[in-house]
Amino acid sequence: MTTAIEDLLSPKQLRTFRQSNGRINLAHGSVRSGKSVGVEQYRWPAFVRNGPPGDLLMSGRTIKSLERNVLRPLLTLYGPKRFTYSLGKKEAHLFGRRIELEGANDARAEERIRGMTLAGKLDNEVTLFPEGYVREGINRMSVPGAQMFATTNPDSPYHYLKTDFIDREAELRASGLDVRVWHYTLD
Repeated sequence: MTTAIEDLLSPKQLRTFRQSNGRINLAHGSVRSGKSVGVEQYRWPAFVRNGPPGDLLMSGRTIKSLERNVLRPLLTLYGPKRFTYSLGKKEAHLFGRRIELEGANDARAEERIRGMTLAGKLDNEVTLFPEGYVREGINRMSVPGAQMFATTNPDSPYHYLKTDFIDREAELRASGLDVRVWHYTLD
């Protein structure tokens, strides 16, 4: 028996799932507000399955935090026939597509993604990443149709992600950088 996506997601998660078709898609908000379920467990896999061919990247502050926050839940949800990962090889496979895994815990992390040509990327807890890593990752998305999906909890109101992306969503979209932002709260 197949379960419809409408039965699995809250109204906010469903909106995010259906409307996250920008180049940069960012869900931010309270802990336990559901952003990870909607974006990381359902929207990212849909993109991996249907997105443009090319290299994919999943990042966390560390590889271990990526495993805890994203990889284990994906394995539980999709099972070993559709999702596998190896921390030693720093790679995962979802629906037959290879995905590189990376930690972004210091300024040197940016060097590890230089030269990549990405069709898509997922960043877990992106406010913990060095700014250079985030910007380099966006620059690496040069495959037509490439998309970034990111989740995070609130940080300082002066954090670059808030001042340069969240607060400027409408301005960035008007200038051609297709940014989509969803704010999650606990109701």
